[in-house]
Amino acid sequence: MIKPTIFCDKLNKSVELDQGKSLIQLLREHDIPIASSCLGDGVCKWCKVQILAGEEFVSKKTESEERARLKENERLLCQITLSGDIIIGTTYW
Repeated sequence: MIKPTIFCDKLNKSVELDQGKSLIQLLREHDIPIASSCLGDGVCKWCKVQILAGEEFVSKKTESEERARLKENERLLCQITLSGDIIIGTTYW
């Protein structure tokens, strides 16, 4: 089975997903800074990213994301799961 990959725009880094790890944890292990203060509960909205490509491989928006009133291509990294490759960006890179 091919593992989905996250490509971080502007940083020019790719990370292959590992089963059982949160996306935030995985990116941080690869020295990719991701902001958060709520430990993945979808409350702080600091881990907001833009899905630049591969939106069809991202899970449906959660209730936390719906309450956050994100723009159409924005998601909370702590709330998504992937079934394929995506490209993400954020304002703090």
